[in-house]
Amino acid sequence: MIFTPAQQNIIKEICGIEFESLEDILQKPVLGALDDDFSVEEILEMYGCSRKDFDENLIDTYHQFQVLHDDPEGLFKLGRYEILIFIQILHLLENRWKDTYPNALINLWNKIFIWEAANEVKN
Repeated sequence: MIFTPAQQNIIKEICGIEFESLEDILQKPVLGALDDDFSVEEILEMYGCSRKDFDENLIDTYHQFQVLHDDPEGLFKLGRYEILIFIQILHLLENRWKDTYPNALINLWNKIFIWEAANEVKN
């Protein structure tokens, strides 16, 4: 799929947002607690995941977003998990681009929906 320059800017900005988020998590020695009962580390342990494994997955995600940042045309080459992250960021922060790139934003959403529908048919 071909993205317009405005859509490529949106994609690159989303990558930058994901970089910041992943860097923040990776730099924390302790991830804190999700609720009063369990720390994030305890929850990871319950699922058989060490902090090292968790961090390695975050680094892998970081690298995938770096590839996307360098080549926005590769959006749909991301793994399913990374596509979900991308969609979540786009959804939560779309107000950033509504005024600057209104048509690009709408058409980016349309391309995502078309891609998802086409991939659902394949599966």
